[in-house]
Amino acid sequence: MLAKKYKADIFTYFFEETKTFKELKSFNISESCLQIKIPLLKQLLAKNFFKRLNLEKNYDIILMYGFYSIFSAEKNHPNIWLAAAPPKNLFLPEYYKAGNLIRNAGMKIFRTLILKEHVDVVKNHLDMIFAVSNFQKRNIEKIYERRKNLKVIYPPVETKKFYYKPAEDYYLTVSRLEPLKRVDIIIKAFMKMPDKKLVVVGDGSQRKYLEKLAKGNTNIQFTGPLYGKSLLELYAKCIAFIFMSKQEDFGIVPVEAMAAGKPVIAANEGGPKETVVNGRTGILIKPTVKSLIKAVKWLTPEKAEKMKEDCQKRAELFDSSVYFSQVDKIIREMIK
Repeated sequence: MLAKKYKADIFTYFFEETKTFKELKSFNISESCLQIKIPLLKQLLAKNFFKRLNLEKNYDIILMYGFYSIFSAEKNHPNIWLAAAPPKNLFLPEYYKAGNLIRNAGMKIFRTLILKEHVDVVKNHLDMIFAVSNFQKRNIEKIYERRKNLKVIYPPVETKKFYYKPAEDYYLTVSRLEPLKRVDIIIKAFMKMPDKKLVVVGDGSQRKYLEKLAKGNTNIQFTGPLYGKSLLELYAKCIAFIFMSKQEDFGIVPVEAMAAGKPVIAANEGGPKETVVNGRTGILIKPTVKSLIKAVKWLTPEKAEKMKEDCQKRAELFDSSVYFSQVDKIIREMIK
């Protein structure tokens, strides 16, 4: 969205046109000439690609997104990091020591070669950091020991494209099907509620496992990834939306659901604690099968419908117009 608004040039290590937004085809995109995908070598080359960039003579401000882009910060000012989540698999032992011996050895090498320098850049060379939530802000303060010029600006959601329709007979979840998204909790809950229907939208490494888990339960439907009108219709007609992601920094999809006038049942942790108003625009729960079953039975279609206006008003606070207003103000102050 920012690249489109500011008609920005884009510098990236790797650009695969067939797997990105069509709008990007019209942008001026520069990428590394070394398109190597070998693990560890790819990461080292990405770091070095950004370290070599020298852009400040040509641009008023440099916006950086992602883990590797900030290695260009030392040479390029003024800059803003649109903070990616501090990668859990790099900073938390329960993640970076959770794999097999080969993976763990690779993680140890990666942490040695890249992580120390990454932390130094965040602490000393970024002029401004935008965190996507107070939850993420606290993580950045803890992991990077960085507090100066660290602001919370919630990500933009195009709320106006969502709309409400009377509920049909299903609950909805939209997610990448990955372990940290905890979609298995949702499926296990609905396996115990054969009278309640669940629609699962998305794809990922756990798709086959989750489909096998739900096999024989005709009340659970997998659609694969959906976009555009098909997805908007599912949001519009669901009873409520379910989001069990682990320690999510923000979580766009709960806000999208509220923009459609639908309440959210979310794990009581991370970003949803800042977006979902417990009891008014949904319900925050422990991420367990038992708690989810209780919440679904409590949030009847009748209760969900009564939350419509509160949901839509809440979503408006995260509209893209609010985001761009905040970003514009800060950029103007930085380039005076």
